[in-house]
Amino acid sequence: HTLHTTSMAVAAILIFWQAWKARERRLCWWPLGVGAGTFVLVEGLKTLTGLPRHYGAPTGFPSGHTTLEFASAWLLTRLYPRLAPLWYAVAVFVGWSRIEGEAHFPYQVFAGAALGTCLGWLISRVWRRVGDRGK
Repeated sequence: HTLHTTSMAVAAILIFWQAWKARERRLCWWPLGVGAGTFVLVEGLKTLTGLPRHYGAPTGFPSGHTTLEFASAWLLTRLYPRLAPLWYAVAVFVGWSRIEGEAHFPYQVFAGAALGTCLGWLISRVWRRVGDRGK
């Protein structure tokens, strides 16, 4: 959890830094969109599917940590494309740690990665359009 928490803090700081540097206030909404979008999608799917974790709790699908990491990796890649291998390496490592720690089955982590990537893409598209309307 330490890597996940640290990477989320770094992602938010880098996004806010880019927003301030480029005077792009719409970027400030990206971390909020990632957090809220992940929560709504992941908790909704967990409630709908009730698929179990290793220890039996019906909260396994999809992996929320992985969803959040991949959504953040997508957004950070949009802002800092040269560091894309780093962003995705962290996301993959967090996903792998969810499997290794027996918090999730592999299909739950893969679903979280796909969902997070789609969420990151959607957030970057929505807030780009919102920002363009004011011009």
